[in-house]
Amino acid sequence: MQRKEDTIAHSLNQQVSYLKQLDGSFRFNYQVLANLSATLKGIVLKVQEEFQEVASKINRNSRHIEAVAIIRQLEFALTQN
Repeated sequence: MQRKEDTIAHSLNQQVSYLKQLDGSFRFNYQVLANLSATLKGIVLKVQEEFQEVASKINRNSRHIEAVAIIRQLEFALTQN
């Protein structure tokens, strides 16, 4: 009977030990995921800013191209008179 009690106590101690290890692993993995998520969020925000900057530059270049085309049309019209 005492052997069975010792075996049961040992088994319970092992289970508690496993649960503590799992809890520690879970906490570590949670922290790693939280850090990765924060890092990815920062990268995404930076990429979004840079994308908007590029889009703005493309829009400005498009307007410059339109302005140059209008100037050429005006020059051509002036030379025709």
